[in-house]
Amino acid sequence: MKQCHHCGQLLAEKITTCPTCGSEVVEGIQSIDHYRIVSVLHEGYSSVLCHAINAETQKDVAIRIFTPQSGVDEKIAARLKQELETLKKLPEDYFVRHLEIRKSESGLWYRVSEWIPAKNWGHLLASDHFKDSRTFFD
Repeated sequence: MKQCHHCGQLLAEKITTCPTCGSEVVEGIQSIDHYRIVSVLHEGYSSVLCHAINAETQKDVAIRIFTPQSGVDEKIAARLKQELETLKKLPEDYFVRHLEIRKSESGLWYRVSEWIPAKNWGHLLASDHFKDSRTFFD
């Protein structure tokens, strides 16, 4: 994901000229707070999913950055945080863990999740993350 340095518009990685103000955009977002973006995995209308590294712990994480079009604000973020607390009560072995919902220094909301090194669901299923077949079928 890129952000126009002139007007602040969020843009897809492939865009080189801001459609809002016409400024040239050459570089994507390299970090968000203390997370360094390694790669953009998926760009959608309401969010961008990234592989990132926590600069403090050097651990891999998945970050979903919510775009302004997503509508995430203080109220929705509070609901997402409440849902996240409920999800944290589930067994860690069976679910991808979502760690936190935060608002960045630049004003973008994002969710930090556990990183599972898999290219797709097929790779995830073959990764031994679901060692117990009962977990898989549940």
